[in-house]
Amino acid sequence: MGDSLPTKLAPLQRYVASTLGEQSTPAQVDALLLALARAGHLSVSANGKVEYALS
Repeated sequence: MGDSLPTKLAPLQRYVASTLGEQSTPAQVDALLLALARAGHLSVSANGKVEYALS
């Protein structure tokens, strides 16, 4: 585990894209992050700060 998760939206998008692989599209990354937000796993403030709901 060791790595900390990004706390800003743009770095999180890059992290997710690199995890999904070269074939991922920005739309796929955004759809995944939106699904995670709707499920209550993370939230993004208006200024792009990401907060995680880790249990």
